[in-house]
Amino acid sequence: MKLAWAAALICLALSPMSASAQTETGLGEWRGALSIPQGDLHVIVRIAKASGALSGAMESPDQPGSGSIPLTVTQAGPQRLAFEVPSIQASYTGEWTESLHGWSGQWSQSGVQLPLTLRRAADAPK
Repeated sequence: MKLAWAAALICLALSPMSASAQTETGLGEWRGALSIPQGDLHVIVRIAKASGALSGAMESPDQPGSGSIPLTVTQAGPQRLAFEVPSIQASYTGEWTESLHGWSGQWSQSGVQLPLTLRRAADAPK
């Protein structure tokens, strides 16, 4: 009986931690490249957590002067990452792909969809 209570208490104690860990999966710096007719357009996505809320920004080093563009994280879990970039009418939805060690998904902007894989900055091809 004591063992059953101990197991139940451990499960209760760990359940908030597992929910927290799921929302933190997309945190950090992610890099990828969009293939467009003019060549690859590299993107950097940064997602952070402050005061319990997720926020982010993106930039393209291939577009000098574009600066950091705010984004709204709509989902950041262990299997799915999604965000919107309202100022450029764009969004991204990706699924975690273990073999790529990154998010494999679709970038959508102004009715055009392009594949985009995002990998941790340390793992991304240079």
